[in-house]
Amino acid sequence: MTANQIWAHLFGEGLVTTIADFGTQGEQPSHPELLDWLASEFIKREWSRKELIRLIVNSSTYRQSSEMRDDLLTRDAKNRLLARQNRFRLSAENARDQYLAASGLLDRSIGGASIKPDAKRRGMYVQIKRAHIDYMLTAFDAPTTVQSCPKRERSNTPLQALTLMNDPLFLESARELARKALITADDNRNRISYVFRRTVAREPTDEDVADLTKLLGESQKYYASKPDAAEKVAGKYLDVAEGAAWVLLARTVLNVDEVITRE
Repeated sequence: MTANQIWAHLFGEGLVTTIADFGTQGEQPSHPELLDWLASEFIKREWSRKELIRLIVNSSTYRQSSEMRDDLLTRDAKNRLLARQNRFRLSAENARDQYLAASGLLDRSIGGASIKPDAKRRGMYVQIKRAHIDYMLTAFDAPTTVQSCPKRERSNTPLQALTLMNDPLFLESARELARKALITADDNRNRISYVFRRTVAREPTDEDVADLTKLLGESQKYYASKPDAAEKVAGKYLDVAEGAAWVLLARTVLNVDEVITRE
């Protein structure tokens, strides 16, 4: 059961899909021999979850691309044959940490007391009060603590996009990312490249640059004519009109699917 849970954590789906029901009433494993071997390796490695995770992530199966192939659409749309890696949305805590890490605000210290949701430490330290969970986490399907949750659901709702755009912690992340972009590079293309590398770990395409350059120009004109709105967006660390335009650009990039999706 533990080997199946670790596999589900790394692949988004277990070898036995019914993680909550691993017994005779659950689904049959897609690869029973592999599951048995992983269980035996778990024992051989002295029940070390870290060692089993290292074994799986170093395998060629795990290191495959998650890009969908046309020949698999009809043959194995759910990827039960493991012909590719799975693509899935990050968990609530990881989505939060992804934003903080991209902006450079994430406090990476280990240990210590629990924190409030608006603090900068990692999501594993966020304080949970039984059935009352921060709305940002519940928007990304974080479960309550009043009952066990062997498998989290992953939804895709408009509320998640609204949260990413408007939650105060995410807005602060966008401001910090915009500030860093403005002081790191001296021209717009390099600034856009900086934002992309920080958020999605790749260089922007020519189409990305063209779209964002257009957005930046329109935003600069808009905020130049509306200083009050610009001040609310830019915060105290940025020149008002220019800063607000770059914050909007940073929020746009941070809100793309690539940022909160495990490829």
